[in-house]
Amino acid sequence: MKQFTDPKLTNSASPGAGETNVNSCVHVQELRNEVMLASLFDAHLDERSVRTASTQSPEGDPANLDLQLTGSGVIRSIWAAGAEIEDGTGLIKIWIDGEAQPRVNCSVRQFFFSTAYRVGAFLEDQHGRTKLAGYRMTPIPFHTSIRIMIDCHFSNVVYNYSSTVDFDYGRYNQFHFDTKTFSGAGTYALLDVSGKKGALYGLYYDMRGSDGMLEGDTEFTADGVWNGQSGTEDLFFCSYYFEDLFDYPTKTVNLTKWPNLHSAEAGITDFHQHGTVNSDNQWGMYRYFRKHPVVWDSTFALRWLPQSLFPNPSTLNVALVYYTAS
Repeated sequence: MKQFTDPKLTNSASPGAGETNVNSCVHVQELRNEVMLASLFDAHLDERSVRTASTQSPEGDPANLDLQLTGSGVIRSIWAAGAEIEDGTGLIKIWIDGEAQPRVNCSVRQFFFSTAYRVGAFLEDQHGRTKLAGYRMTPIPFHTSIRIMIDCHFSNVVYNYSSTVDFDYGRYNQFHFDTKTFSGAGTYALLDVSGKKGALYGLYYDMRGSDGMLEGDTEFTADGVWNGQSGTEDLFFCSYYFEDLFDYPTKTVNLTKWPNLHSAEAGITDFHQHGTVNSDNQWGMYRYFRKHPVVWDSTFALRWLPQSLFPNPSTLNVALVYYTAS
């Protein structure tokens, strides 16, 4: 497996072969209150000794990407391409600040909030998918080191890096990416955080079953206070079992309607009809909370609850992006 290392960087250094030095003149806003959390997520760097660069595994080399950085910085984007994304065999692991267990350990396809049944290409500001490729733009801060391993034919990582200056990400400076699988009856415990301030950044449901499962609710409880719940498709800014995607009575997907059902904040990415109409469908749905952050001071619980007259999903795969205080 190939290893990529970052050279020492100084203010006066000139770019070497294949290197790029970029002076950033954008500002990191101080996080003064919870409402400004979105500015944190969209933050860049002030003018310092920083470098923006990309690293890509060589064409034709199946050894893939093993990127290791020491110092402090922020991963800005991760892109990968190859059949491994489409078939789900490509994996991504990310270790932050020397931790023994990776913060990210899942398929690259899941990291890009997608399943095997992508309806069409979508290119949004946080994530996207095209044929055999995908990307994620979610900021991943690190303070002493980071290691990113991607098992795909092509990989590319863009980052801001400084060997001398730590990055101030306010109170929410620890990145988390959790994946879980649920099946059977009952309530699903999607996320539990205790003893840390935090903020929910985004979530993804890969849900399979009869359409009645969409009657289930997602429930938010922060610091012991119930913060409401939302019907499944309502949480993703859709309604009536996503019927705007289909032609009736056959309920076949109409790709001309596809661009209207995903945006920067929410939408659907995937659909597959495994059985007869309404009986066994699989959905991929995403939601981001950058503009309307879900925050907590000490505890947070996220649940999916079925409605009594409707079935649970046969399977629910969940991916969650959130930040906590160090």
